[in-house]
Amino acid sequence: MRTFNYSDSVAGMQNKKFNKLSELIKYLEDFRHTGEESSTGVIYDNDEPILMYTSSLDGLFWHNYGE
Repeated sequence: MRTFNYSDSVAGMQNKKFNKLSELIKYLEDFRHTGEESSTGVIYDNDEPILMYTSSLDGLFWHNYGE
């Protein structure tokens, strides 16, 4: 079974696991950025990095892993 989780430059590695990538993306989009500091994160599929994001007051921006 595939599981997805994420790590964030401000919040660190998160223990919360998701069964679907879409669930994790919705969770991050609903989280709402707070504070002045931007963060970057990596989404993992079974511990393999697959996607990156930047979260700031301007919104959530997605990047291919490694860009």
